Amino acid sequence: MKTDDQKSTRIRVWNRVLKCGVLGVACLVVLAMILLLANIVFRRRCDDARKIILARDQCKTMSVALNMFRTDCGRYPSNDEGFLVLYRDHGISGWRGPYLVLVHLHEDKEPIDPWEQPLVYAIEDRQVFVKSKGPDMKEGTIDDVGETVWSNNSSCTVK
Repeated sequence: MKTDDQKSTRIRVWNRVLKCGVLGVACLVVLAMILLLANIVFRRRCDDARKIILARDQCKTMSVALNMFRTDCGRYPSNDEGFLVLYRDHGISGWRGPYLVLVHLHEDKEPIDPWEQPLVYAIEDRQVFVKSKGPDMKEGTIDDVGETVWSNNSSCTVK
């Protein structure tokens, strides 16, 4: 027959096992939550990096199309014409486009960047720019992604 000491020892052992088991499960749950959070943060950072690379590529593509337009028409599009003249004939002398086939357009028919914002085309201070507003979606901030198409070359004309 088992004594009371043996029974109490078994109960203490089972209590320890149960406590360790519950503690182990709790540790696994906390570890799973940490890994899930790390996965979310890592994906977001990778996604932003991927979008920045895609925005750079878009700006370079637009730059090539703008230079092709300039070669054919003798000038860059005005700020008012923007990107529209690259994929639709507006009766411009020498136009041999479309220079660009756009699939993803904003509501106002401008090409959009990976953050669903229209790309910016601007002629300022004798320079031609194509840029994306970047991850913060605000123009003129440090995270803008862009390409200078042309800068201070007197042989180029800008309307």
